[in-house]
Amino acid sequence: MNTWYSAIRLLTTSALTVLIADADAQITWRRTYGGFDTNRGMSVRVASDGGYVIAGSTGSFGAGGQAYVLKIDEMGLLQWTAVIGDNGVQSGMACRVLEDGYVLAGTTSTGVFGGYDVYVVRLDLNGQVLWEQSYGTTEWDLGKDIEVVDDGFVVVGTSYGSGSADALVLRIDADGEEVWRSSIGDIGEDEGNGVIVTSGGEFVVTGAMANVEDDDRTDAFVSKLSVNGDVQWTEIFGGDSADYFYSAVEMPDGGFACSGGTGSYSDVKQILLVKVDADGGQLWQEVFGSMGDSEAREIQLNLNGDLAMASYNSYNNAGGKDMVLFIATAAGSFMLGKNYGGIDDEDGFSIQCTADGGYILVGIAEGYGPGITSIYVVKSAANGETVDDTVYEMFDASAVEAPEATQLPFILSPDPASSFTRLATRTPLTSATLFDPQGRLVRTWSAPVPQELDLRGLAEGTYQFVAIGDDGRRMALPLMIAGN
Repeated sequence: MNTWYSAIRLLTTSALTVLIADADAQITWRRTYGGFDTNRGMSVRVASDGGYVIAGSTGSFGAGGQAYVLKIDEMGLLQWTAVIGDNGVQSGMACRVLEDGYVLAGTTSTGVFGGYDVYVVRLDLNGQVLWEQSYGTTEWDLGKDIEVVDDGFVVVGTSYGSGSADALVLRIDADGEEVWRSSIGDIGEDEGNGVIVTSGGEFVVTGAMANVEDDDRTDAFVSKLSVNGDVQWTEIFGGDSADYFYSAVEMPDGGFACSGGTGSYSDVKQILLVKVDADGGQLWQEVFGSMGDSEAREIQLNLNGDLAMASYNSYNNAGGKDMVLFIATAAGSFMLGKNYGGIDDEDGFSIQCTADGGYILVGIAEGYGPGITSIYVVKSAANGETVDDTVYEMFDASAVEAPEATQLPFILSPDPASSFTRLATRTPLTSATLFDPQGRLVRTWSAPVPQELDLRGLAEGTYQFVAIGDDGRRMALPLMIAGN
């Protein structure tokens, strides 16, 4: 058993905007995305153009609880966003990159089967919905993960259709039609969290399974399924408390490394890391922890063959949880625990290794960004460092509907503007900010906010003017700049 103690990583403020790490010329940055309400980042993948696609959910845009997909370039600048769903509740839990677009898996409250249904959406390269489908029973069915196969997709989640919860595995074709479904579990509460496609075209599923002797605790499980959905083997791991896996990765020797959490070996949650062989036999188990809670979510093999994980830790930080890049060797030895956080909670859910040897991590942040929570993305170098510790706020102006001028206590004129625009207010403003079309903060005005706003040097485009009233209310209005 290994013990990992995280180091304090207190974020600083800096005007530095060059985000290239000198040593290896690796692009590094820390950014948040979203709006004024709740925003969650749950999955990230490297896109074919070198940028990134991110899936999650938002309460800031749409009807107030929709799936949310962002496409950003390699510097983290917004290229497009998509708010997906209707008047119900939709969540995005996993995304994958296709040759001609993207696929998203999650959960919807407005599917055709009743309750909550598994939700899958196909998008084109510009984020336009090509098709969407729901799957499930008359009870709750929750989508957690998705992977791509030659002629479709495999989706994993949890279904309550049998009266208790079972891990659910769905095989669907390229048009979203169901091919087969399979379940993993017994009479207790079981859940599926992750799925991968093996080099042989089979499926490995990870999750949590009710302990047969004690319904109050769970065991981490890993199962292997055939291409037709038949369960070939299931193995469980853990101790005398709650144990669970979130993710797995296939190793070069044909075995699998599984990451998750455990409450069996300490009074706090710890990282559970297990390697099994191709038949599910345990090769080794390691537990990493501190005096606070820790979990490891998605796991990947890095370019050196080590195990990189998106995780969090709640001990010895600047405050609350911190998102953590956690790295162990292929043999399960601790290598690195790199924190990215401030005085509030930050959490890590997904990770991908990048072509330059670094990492892209996605999660949520409470202390950064304009909203209650923001999508938090870190692009690090191979050693986990970013050349600038500042977290840059990216406001999603494209998803904000333009309000009627009569609804706002201020107006901007002229609009379109060039070098200057005048601000007329009916109530005092404590501050105002201006974001460019990519969501970058380009101007800030403190109280008293001037009546004439300097726009010199800004390129043409639709910007977002955001003001805070003396009652604390945030208000946003698009502003067209015609060039100057």
